Amino acid sequence: MKIIKDARTSLAHNGYITLQVPDVEIALDGVASTIEELPDDWFFYLNLKRSQPVPCIGKENGFLYYTRKGWEANKTLLKEAFESSPTPRGTWTEFIVYAEEFFDKIEEGRQKQIAYYQEKIDQLKVVVI
Repeated sequence: MKIIKDARTSLAHNGYITLQVPDVEIALDGVASTIEELPDDWFFYLNLKRSQPVPCIGKENGFLYYTRKGWEANKTLLKEAFESSPTPRGTWTEFIVYAEEFFDKIEEGRQKQIAYYQEKIDQLKVVVI
């Protein structure tokens, strides 16, 4: 995934306790020096209306967030950015608690979606054409 350099820590540097990453459509020539290539499995798009995670494949609808893998890989950078913020909106411990609760909530929503679609699949298997 291509994102603007330092975007992955910019919200933490501003003191926000969030796993959201600013997602900017890059369409300008000559900005290659400000872009960094990061693994796709560090991020996912989240449709906040349904708390439904969507893998990063092309441009999706929703907001870009860290996956657990991305969180672990960037935790040190996020901690440094958050603790260097002139206006932190909490403590690093609160940030960690938020992250764990966030991932648990997303996993719960994911499991509900899997169960919902599995029920639909099971209903379709009964139909004989």
